[in-house]
This record gives sequence, structure tokens and C-alpha cells, in this order.
Amino acid sequence: MCFASGISGWFPPPHINQGNSLQQFYPERLSKRVRLFNIAEDPTEHLEVSHEHPEIVRDMLGRLEAYHKHSTPVNFLDVDPHSNPELRGGIWQPWRG
Repeated sequence: MCFASGISGWFPPPHINQGNSLQQFYPERLSKRVRLFNIAEDPTEHLEVSHEHPEIVRDMLGRLEAYHKHSTPVNFLDVDPHSNPELRGGIWQPWRG
């Protein structure tokens, strides 16, 4: 089983999705925050099964909570204007300010 928190399902290729929102393709999926998939039987994650396995969902949410309690908070640095790829030939690379 695979536990995912995000938007489940198949996403159309960019050339199909131009000008369309995910809400158009997946209106029911955007409101659900926890999803569970059996990736052995459904590797492309089309069938969401959290309602069939609430015990697995509880266990995995408990594990995530325990990991979160012991994790180091993320420290985002301020944006450095020198990091703009347009200043470096359109690519990300080391620079010295």
C-alpha cells in the first residue's frame, strides 16, 4: 500500500491541460486530503482505497505525527537576487555575490 497526501489520479499532459484547472478534471479529489493506494495492484494510483482501510490510514498518520515531532524545522533562507537563472545563462549554478 502507498499512502499519499496530495491530489490523486491521472493528470492530463500539459498540452491537454492548457487553460484548464485541476478542479475541472478532479473536482471531488481536491477536497480530500488523505489518500491510500494499493500500488502493487494499482501502480498508476487510479483507485483510492482509504475508506476500505481506515486502520492503515490511522497507523500511517500516527507515524507521520511521530516523525514530525522529531523533525528539524525547515529554515528557508531569504531569496537572493543573484540566484536568478536569467543572470546565469538560464541555468541554476553556483555563484559568488
